Amino acid sequence: MPAIGNARPFTLHELDGEKLTLEGAVYQALGAASVCWEHPGAAGTFDPEQAREIGDVLLAFIRDRFAALLAADRSETRRLAALEAERVMNPKIP
Repeated sequence: MPAIGNARPFTLHELDGEKLTLEGAVYQALGAASVCWEHPGAAGTFDPEQAREIGDVLLAFIRDRFAALLAADRSETRRLAALEAERVMNPKIP
């Protein structure tokens, strides 16, 4: 497997044969982004705790947004199903 941060184009990888999770994808991407410097060795000291905190904040945002989208989608699906049921029950409705 190529070095994750240096591979072009960037791809996500399953590690140790495990299915890639959302968390794994976010942290792989953050790790790869952390070495996107022309001279990564001169970039300074990497702070893994801050990187994890950034990943945690991003994951919370994704989960929150995804939950809201799922809820909206379910609501719209229920509304459309009710309209379709009414149309089937009352053929006069276009």
